Order: sequence, then structure tokens, then C-alpha cells
Amino acid sequence: MEAVLDIDHVSKSIQGKTIIHDLAFTVFAGEVFGFLGPNGAGKTTTIRMMVGLSSPDSGDIRIHGHSIQKAYKQAIAHVGAIVENPELYTHLTAEQNLVHFARMNGKVDKDRIQELLRLVRLENVKNKRVRTFSLGMKQRLGIAQALIHRPKLLILDEPTNGLDPEGIRMVRDYLRQLAKEEGLAVVVSSHLMSEMELMCDRFAILQEGHLVDIEQTSDESNEDTRLTYRLEFTPGQQSEAQHAIHAFDPSAKARLQGDHIFASFYKTQLPDLIRHLSSEAIDMYELREEKVTLEDRFLSVTSRKEASS
Repeated sequence: MEAVLDIDHVSKSIQGKTIIHDLAFTVFAGEVFGFLGPNGAGKTTTIRMMVGLSSPDSGDIRIHGHSIQKAYKQAIAHVGAIVENPELYTHLTAEQNLVHFARMNGKVDKDRIQELLRLVRLENVKNKRVRTFSLGMKQRLGIAQALIHRPKLLILDEPTNGLDPEGIRMVRDYLRQLAKEEGLAVVVSSHLMSEMELMCDRFAILQEGHLVDIEQTSDESNEDTRLTYRLEFTPGQQSEAQHAIHAFDPSAKARLQGDHIFASFYKTQLPDLIRHLSSEAIDMYELREEKVTLEDRFLSVTSRKEASS
């Protein structure tokens, strides 16, 4: 995979306080990369450094192989970005806005403008003034504006802020489509973890300026991963079942919660588990995998970081 963004051991201090500590990660072409963290974690500071609005104290940021510090013009030519809210001319139409921004980039490609209007589904309102647009329509036009020069990297800071559920869904779908069809690397910063889970391929967790972890959004099961399961038994057999599970695999950490038992197993253990419980005359009515949400994983990772501090 082609590396589009390379954050190379970047640190940043503001007024004597270290905000970013030795941050390092890579974002590849065709992926949507999430940037998660509580307020004050350093997400916006990092994004400002990515687009050259702030300089790191140490380390480097390379975009499509060009250093944002040493070769700013070459690096920023590959970047499209919306930091906070898109800057639009509300007295102009949607099409006029894109023509204006195309001129600022040195070339007006009318076919590209029409292509982007279709992409963000604004072709039917392209002649309406932006002041009449909803927040979601402005956000979509802002994305089109950021893509006018065919960048390799799209950076969006809280792109779904203030949008209704339909607007959030549309922005999410556009970003995944862009990554897939145009081969863009997309970096998205947000605090809406439910949306990030649906939008991103991978995500980085930032806490107090430290990179805590980088994970795949899809935590799909495989033979090398223990998954948590919820088991339901005949009423009155829960205690007996808990002991039987412990005898089968002490590492399953079977715990009784309400009328169910929760335990972790490798997927390949399940047939043997079922046979073992049957041999002990224990009737199991349900075995269901408990899905771990992105929010659960985020809280787990950040709480481990706090405990080790």
C-alpha cells in the first residue's frame, strides 16, 4: 500500500507545556483513518501541524513523500482539508464557489466541477446561493471544495458537527466512496465514536498528547482471538455450568451476571465446549457472541493507559 501521510516522531510544546509526545503513525491510500481522543488530547493541534498551520518542535510530517516543513508547497499541493467549518462565499452559488476555488488553485476544470457536484449530490442546486443551504449541504460543498485539485490526502476535523442523522450518514457514505473510488487517504477527527466505527478502516487513540494505540475498526473474529460469549442455561444450572466451564478452560474467566454466564473462548473451542457441557448433563439454550463496540474498546484502552500512568 502507498503511504500518503507519514507522521514521524512528532512532538509539540505550547507555552512550555508538551502537547504532543513523540507521535508516529502512517496513513495509506484508499483508507479512512480515524483520529480519536477526548477534548484536549491533541487532535486539533496535530491536524494544524499536518496542514502547516503550526510547526512541530521535533520530528517531521511527510505528505506523499514531501516534508511539510522543508517542502511546504509540494506537500500541501496534495492536501485537501476542512478544519472546523468550511469557508464558503454565501452570496455565491455552489457552482460559483467551486469555480472561484478552482481559480485559486490555478486551473478551472469545468468537467471536474460538475463531477464533484454530482459526487456530493448538489448538482440539482448548483445555481442556488449558498446562504440558502442547510448545514449539511454546506458541509458537502466544503468537501467538494477540498477535492477540487484532486488531492492525495483529505483531512477533516469534526466533519459531522451539527449535522442531523441524515446529514451524518451522507457525509459518512461520501468519505468511504472517495477513499474507494479515488484512492484518497482520508483522516477524520471526531468524538462521535458510533460514526467513526461505521466510517473508518483504522483508528488512532490519542490521550494527553500520547498515541495510546492504533487498531482496526473491524474487530472481526479469527482463530487467534478470544471472543466474549453470552451463555444461557436451564434455570438453576448456572452455578454448575460456571464450574464446568472453568474445568473446561480456566482462562475463559466465566462469570455469572444475572441469568447468563459470560466467558471468553477461541472460536475453534466452541464445538468441544458444547460437547463438554452435554457430557456434564448441562442444558445450554443459547450461545451468542457479545460484540465489542468502538466505544468499549476506546474506554478499555484509555483506562489501561490511565492505570499505567
